[in-house]
Amino acid sequence: MTAPSTPKRLFDHIEKIKTHIVREHAGLLPFGYIVPTAVAGDGADRQAGVYAQQYDWDMFFEGVALTYDGTDGAEAFRDALCNCLHFTTAAGYTPRTLSPEKFWDFPDRMKPFLAQGCLLAARALGDSKWLQGERYERLRSSLDYWETHRVGGHGLYMWRSALESGVDNNASTVNLPDFTVEAVDVNAYMVRELQAASRIAELLGCEDDAERFASRAIETARRMNVVLWDDVEGIYFDVVSVSDEAIERIRVKTWTCLTPLWAGVPTAERAKRLIEDHVLNEAEYWGPFGVPSLARCEFVYNQARRGIVFIPAENRRWTVSNWQGPVWFLPNWLVMHGLLRYGYNEAARSLASRVVGLLDRDVAETGGMHENYDAETGAGLWSPNFGSWNLLAAYTIPEAESSFDPARI
Repeated sequence: MTAPSTPKRLFDHIEKIKTHIVREHAGLLPFGYIVPTAVAGDGADRQAGVYAQQYDWDMFFEGVALTYDGTDGAEAFRDALCNCLHFTTAAGYTPRTLSPEKFWDFPDRMKPFLAQGCLLAARALGDSKWLQGERYERLRSSLDYWETHRVGGHGLYMWRSALESGVDNNASTVNLPDFTVEAVDVNAYMVRELQAASRIAELLGCEDDAERFASRAIETARRMNVVLWDDVEGIYFDVVSVSDEAIERIRVKTWTCLTPLWAGVPTAERAKRLIEDHVLNEAEYWGPFGVPSLARCEFVYNQARRGIVFIPAENRRWTVSNWQGPVWFLPNWLVMHGLLRYGYNEAARSLASRVVGLLDRDVAETGGMHENYDAETGAGLWSPNFGSWNLLAAYTIPEAESSFDPARI
């Protein structure tokens, strides 16, 4: 079945990718797992857009896309999450990247999408019993890890580094020392993660946990609005993590500054400023092919195919994905749902049309989708044959038309 308003060519391409991304349990992984993109018979070649690992947020957003496919898709999502829970330690550390042979990206931990994924998979299956017992204890430990190991001087959460965030060369934090920034995106995700954990605890009859997680979500949003919100600029900024000095905001307008819209953190008044002064501003984020990963007004805005970061522990430079200007599908999907959440439905439909059209054109011209695109020309830049969160494009326009968010908490 083709989703209404979705180009058939793009929809069919995404359906084809889905037949390759769900894998049977193997090696270290006791459950079936989800890879970002795979072509039958090919090995892992990230330069060709082919991956053989289960990545944390790629898996989450692919799982959201798979929930449109009924029970089979929801079960694949559940199984992938069960792998994450299986490898969560008693101290609450959840690996970021899993494969049948080894863990990848250590010591980076899984981004805060574990509770969100568990709630959405349980909802799609109409069953939360699989989260009882040891799995719930591990989920709770994973959440508490953020509280005990990742809270900065302002009481907000921190990534270990830009690399751990998945926004490899985020212009706001790239090359800064580890554990020195309380970032907008991780806190927006944590608001949703804690809300999801509270819902799960309610389903399982753990009332004290439900209240505790809900209170932490409220407090995190409150602190974001006190510490990260810049009332002069009308936008959220990352801050340097210190406890005994004045707030020092890192005034760089990356796409991650917009993530509070998806999490529902801003008041209506603040959302209006954030959207009208920034999102819809053609000098910053609004563009013909969607929202770029860095505002056009920033000095380092560029459309390079790759970026470079320095790894202090290894004393070397590393080539990474470029998030300093190119258009990525995921930020646009999140911003679109943020626009819908605050009543900017026409803008949301326009954004959906632009970014879905970009992917459809790519499929027509190259036979596949890229990881990211030149924000000025729409040309594909890196990782052809990419899948991952691009799979959400199959239903993005219908979501914009109906104001439906499949990842709602």
